[in-house]
Amino acid sequence: MTKFKCTTTHKDHGELTTTVEINRDNDFVPVYDEIADAAALDLASRYVDYESFGSDSDYSDRLDEVADEFTVIWLDLITDQPRQRYAIYGRYSNDESGTWSDHVEATNCDEAEFIARQTMADNERADRDDPDQFMLVMEEIEIEECYPEPVTKDEALALIAEYGKLYDGLSDMIESGRVTRADIPDDYQWLADTLHRLAPQIDKITDALKAAEKADAS
Repeated sequence: MTKFKCTTTHKDHGELTTTVEINRDNDFVPVYDEIADAAALDLASRYVDYESFGSDSDYSDRLDEVADEFTVIWLDLITDQPRQRYAIYGRYSNDESGTWSDHVEATNCDEAEFIARQTMADNERADRDDPDQFMLVMEEIEIEECYPEPVTKDEALALIAEYGKLYDGLSDMIESGRVTRADIPDDYQWLADTLHRLAPQIDKITDALKAAEKADAS
């Protein structure tokens, strides 16, 4: 069983949320319409008084009418599992819109793809008021790549650059005599040896990251 937080809007009641549980553990796109419809009905039940109707059919008809007034604008998977960043690349359902890429926070690629398909369908201006049509657009979107990327190459290069500044600063302090063995007798030799050992590693990692970045761009 999987739970979703469903965020909706209503012309009179504004933004409201509810929770919908489905008997499915993955591949949520084919049941997007079911989740959206269930969310709208649940919220509609807050505003339709069963005791005010003489028959179940009249109550049900009115419930459907009110449910149609709610628009689901986002579905979030509810989970206790830790999320991490995923890089994801997709192609829009219409040829004119081209491709889309970004990072999303998800528990796995299945959730990442579900987030991406919602985002891309919104970018295509698919009709959220029609869950069936919105689901069809989501299904026609092609996800070409999805993989964990906790740290991007740019972030890694930036971190290495900051470490390089720290390395240069500490080295200069030792070489100029502003920090001496007398200042930190217990740690001076360790600091000097560590800086000496790490110097070539910084350049090696930087070169590898730049080479990978260049390969991706080509």
